[in-house]
Amino acid sequence: MSHRNPIGVGMRQTSGKGRSSSDKIIKAIKRATRKQYSAEEKIRIVLDGLHDEDSITLLLASQCKTVLSKASMVVSGMSA
Repeated sequence: MSHRNPIGVGMRQTSGKGRSSSDKIIKAIKRATRKQYSAEEKIRIVLDGLHDEDSITLLLASQCKTVLSKASMVVSGMSA
């Protein structure tokens, strides 16, 4: 049974929002003019991200200690 409004006339369903030709043109322009990064720029970006690696390592180490201490409490509680 199809969905009908209270009057009984079938309601037409739409398949999402249609894109106008101007939207398609704008997307094509944005796609064509998107910044292209060279290999050197990509490496620089990655190295900049790794610059703060020490603080991330310390954060992860403290999280691991917390998880391990909770796990040991659970295990010791099960054996008691």
